[in-house]
Amino acid sequence: MGDRYCVTVEAVGDELQYQWYFRNAGKKTWNKSGVRDNTYDDVMTTTREGREVYCVITDKYGNQVVTEVVTIHLEK
Repeated sequence: MGDRYCVTVEAVGDELQYQWYFRNAGKKTWNKSGVRDNTYDDVMTTTREGREVYCVITDKYGNQVVTEVVTIHLEK
């Protein structure tokens, strides 16, 4: 507990923008993260066990790609 975790996406395109979303385990609502680059990272705590994250990548033309959802777990 207290270790950092990170999820990184790689994409190719013109003037890419990244918007990350997360929700904690058992919650229905997705929250917009303040992370605006290709790596989402945070400190792992018990309250973040089971957190889900995904990223929306947008290029300068307005094209978007939505990543798959990743679930973060504490190392046991």
